[in-house]
Amino acid sequence: MLNCGSTVIDSARLDTVLDPMVVRCGELFLKGAGGAEDREKVWDLLNTNTHAVAMFFDSLVVDEKVPIFNYGHTFDMKLDFDQRVFSRRS
Repeated sequence: MLNCGSTVIDSARLDTVLDPMVVRCGELFLKGAGGAEDREKVWDLLNTNTHAVAMFFDSLVVDEKVPIFNYGHTFDMKLDFDQRVFSRRS
């Protein structure tokens, strides 16, 4: 069990908390080339962090629950959480 002092995480029995970079790489991968403002920068990031994309999908397959935090404070400052890929439906 993750020992982070959070009763919410403990009570939900969440064993995995993903690094923001792993979430960001998974998010960019899911958006695809059409969702990228700068395709070259996104490709460079994903190419350099292939392990992060693998970790992202691994956690979705292996873990029953994966907490997702509002990483918008760190990335995509101009976007609110509701405008991000996880809350949008195509």
